[in-house]
Amino acid sequence: GWDQYLLYKDGRGSDALLYNVGYIPEGDQQTEVIGARYRIFKDNGRWEYVLSRDHVGNQAEKYIGNTGVLDDRQLAYASSETNTRANLTHYVVSEQWQWKYGLNFVHRDYDLDMTSVRYNNDEMVQSIDTADYTAALSFQSLGAFTHVTRNYLENRLSTNAGLRLDMHNINLNSLLRISPRASAQYHLNEAWALQSNLGWYNQLPPAIVMLANEANNWTTEGTGPGSVAQAATGIEFQNGETYRFSLEAYYKYYSSMPYLWDDEQSFSQAIGAYVAVGDQTSSADAEGRSYGLELFLQQKLKGTYWWTLSYNYGHSDTRLNESNPWLPTVWDNRHNVNFVLGKVWGKGWQIGAKYRWATGTPYTPFNADLSAVRTNWDVLQRGIFDSQNIMGERLPSYSVIDVRLDKTYNKKNYSLTWFLDLQNFTSSAIPLMPYLTVERDDNGAPLVDPANANAYFVKTISSDTGRLLPTIGLILEI
Repeated sequence: GWDQYLLYKDGRGSDALLYNVGYIPEGDQQTEVIGARYRIFKDNGRWEYVLSRDHVGNQAEKYIGNTGVLDDRQLAYASSETNTRANLTHYVVSEQWQWKYGLNFVHRDYDLDMTSVRYNNDEMVQSIDTADYTAALSFQSLGAFTHVTRNYLENRLSTNAGLRLDMHNINLNSLLRISPRASAQYHLNEAWALQSNLGWYNQLPPAIVMLANEANNWTTEGTGPGSVAQAATGIEFQNGETYRFSLEAYYKYYSSMPYLWDDEQSFSQAIGAYVAVGDQTSSADAEGRSYGLELFLQQKLKGTYWWTLSYNYGHSDTRLNESNPWLPTVWDNRHNVNFVLGKVWGKGWQIGAKYRWATGTPYTPFNADLSAVRTNWDVLQRGIFDSQNIMGERLPSYSVIDVRLDKTYNKKNYSLTWFLDLQNFTSSAIPLMPYLTVERDDNGAPLVDPANANAYFVKTISSDTGRLLPTIGLILEI
């Protein structure tokens, strides 16, 4: 795939349009995915071989006032991520147990060439800074895994146990990582079951984090895998083929996660950017936790109707170390409710509606005084985040209704479905982080504060969106 994003720069426009045109870059993205799978079936299982390659490339540029003049350049960004993968898995099945084991190999090639003008919140800098990074990483990951499922007590008790070993030859911190996991399910009777699971997982940081550390000769401190320990327990009810109910509580603890030193916050608190998040020096010193409840109710197709109802409560926060307080992450939106109702009729017709309600996510507000400084705004063309109030504000709750209509034609050798999907059917306002921008005169020039010749007048404007998003599509299954 190939995507190009350009800005509409003509016309006076609204304050929000001028703000977006002022700082959003223009660029291109390329994506490629190719793979093949070969399976050999045996009487008691199968062998599976998979080869694949995926690639993502990004290029972006931004100039002050969109002039295209080299001296006005704010951003020049080019990155690529390429992964070549090979997987071998053997599945073995018997009457009471299932076993799978295998190997996987990944060759990774990452590249970054970036010049970016930004405000550095590091307490040793506290000024506009230019990050000039050039880095390339090429390394391999090797994994081995095994997983066993065993049934007992006439299939009333089911247990699962697994172990995974991972090696990455990027630095000494990532030579060998062990990930054990186990789960169990016990059927109290034909309808009710108890289930629990425990696990320990390891994961590499995002490629941009590793590349930024490589460019700053910081690989030992910030490029090792992070770890996640998790536990969950719950109860499930199934009434034949019609009704289902489940309730689960979970807890997760994250260690050795990236901490961004320029922004003085955890990677999980970084606000999404239009190009990259984490393009700065980091160390694997942050820790995090998340916990919550998940409730699910379902009526499968009964007559011509079906419905599902789910409620999720989730709490997510992070900190640098024990001497710092826990603060929310960008995923800490606490309450989510989803209700889906569907109806089928005639020959292949189906209509459904989804109602979503959620409380707002936290965000870091802008530092109005620092953003108003003329030398800062003239270069950055956007607000500067308040590093003393990380995740200090929260968006309001919102609700959305989506509607979808499907028509399916079933033939002997294929099926064809066309659909009309209407997201945000009622055009409800969806709250987003507000903008901080400058006051402008009739010609669009920023207004200088007469009481402070070094500052502009600034204001906060809404960036909420509430558009109906229609989609028409076709699905062909052969």
